[in-house]
Amino acid sequence: MKILHIHNHYLQPGGEDQVFETETRLLENHGHTVYAYTRHNSELTGWSALKLGINTIWNRETYKSINNLLIEIKPDVCHIHNTFPLISPAVYYACKKHRVPVVQRLPNYRLICPNAFLIRGGKICLDCVGKVIPYPGVRHTCYRNSTMQSLGVATMLTIHRLIRTWQRKVDVFVALNSYGKQLFIKGSIPGQKIMVSPNVIDPPPEPAEKLGDYAVYIGRLSQEKGLVTLLNAWGQLSGIPLQVVGDGPLMSELVEKMETENINNIAFLGRKPHEEALSILKNARLLIFPSEWLETFGLGIIEAFACGVPVIASRQKTIEEIIQHGENGLLFEPGDTSDLARTVRECWDKPDLLTAMGTKARNSFETKYSWQQKYDSLMEIYERAIQINNQ
Repeated sequence: MKILHIHNHYLQPGGEDQVFETETRLLENHGHTVYAYTRHNSELTGWSALKLGINTIWNRETYKSINNLLIEIKPDVCHIHNTFPLISPAVYYACKKHRVPVVQRLPNYRLICPNAFLIRGGKICLDCVGKVIPYPGVRHTCYRNSTMQSLGVATMLTIHRLIRTWQRKVDVFVALNSYGKQLFIKGSIPGQKIMVSPNVIDPPPEPAEKLGDYAVYIGRLSQEKGLVTLLNAWGQLSGIPLQVVGDGPLMSELVEKMETENINNIAFLGRKPHEEALSILKNARLLIFPSEWLETFGLGIIEAFACGVPVIASRQKTIEEIIQHGENGLLFEPGDTSDLARTVRECWDKPDLLTAMGTKARNSFETKYSWQQKYDSLMEIYERAIQINNQ
């Protein structure tokens, strides 16, 4: 099978980029030919807000490039990971011009929320879900705290809803969990076109051989990830070391907060290559996953599971599909500093409990998130897209 993978990279690498690379490698390892068309937000340097807004709605350059690429390679299916902001929904129209089946992965909530995270003011927000015109997102400047940029995203969503782009031009959507699927259905994405397929990692590491002596956070340092809650909790956990791996817009603020409040049991390690980050995770006692938005999946949790490292995560509906409290991890109330600190403190010195949870975490990984399961899922998705496209 010939597959065209399409992806818009953000400035800071993240889980979406990792999944793009992992699924490409998975398909190639099974003998498929995978072509890639990518854009990168570094191209946006010097762009005006008007130019960005217009190209977010319809990028003529993308349409022309994809059109020529489709003529050249004649793929069996087009698998789109992210179109925002440079690729734009124009890609769907280029594919349909050539009768190529379209699969759209749903790595975030961009199609139903202007800021893509369903969060505002640190709280879950569903105000725009189900509205043809997502005006609350503009009123609250939900995208980058800018009225103009929020208006640009809202305009893109409104236009393509009115002309029914996602209903008519996409054959299969891929949600990462069942709760997310229901949210997209409320946001007018056709439920019969949504299939659920969780993320996987490759290669799966060997499980840890012993408990580590520190906790770890790995991921983007941004507001929706719950980093302020994490630091506040660690201020109550004297004697328990925390290593923070990653970078992001909150880095300087978090370091300043740590120094100002004399929190001396946290080490900020910055961004690390994936293999090095996995090594740090494998040698940890716990992964802390304090995210305060409705994570579409939580790839870091699965990486911890693969390493046999138990996870303490915020109690979100999407995360509860992965973590069974007290079995393969523990849950705390999102944004609750005291609850996070209490949960860490109560399990930290219980090696039997942590070892048992780590073993069950690894079992969860092997039974639900294997490479073979992901490959079988992708093949089912592609066959379904081809079937719908040919109707």
